[in-house]
Amino acid sequence: MIELMIRGENFTVTREIYKSGSKGKQVVEVTPRSWFWQSGGKFYGEVRYGNVAADMSGKGLTAFKAGSDLKTVLATFQAIREAVAAGQGDQEIDGAKLKAKRKAA
Repeated sequence: MIELMIRGENFTVTREIYKSGSKGKQVVEVTPRSWFWQSGGKFYGEVRYGNVAADMSGKGLTAFKAGSDLKTVLATFQAIREAVAAGQGDQEIDGAKLKAKRKAA
């Protein structure tokens, strides 16, 4: 998603949605929710499990500064992906997973 934004392109996914009445099943293009945002000229992000942000700091803070431009944001999220693949942050992500289950129940 970030790589496409750097190139000035939009990222969409195809979803099947069901509507009541005569329309039935429809295929639509949607833009997924972004896991980062810009505020005050800087980018911030969150590590998410579904719709729940994981507290990676252990201090109740879910957002972190991701960088000042999209290339830095991309590098930040690549580093996070590598750390998670190596098993770091498993406890924090499991906490978000439990919160997501409670929301669904």
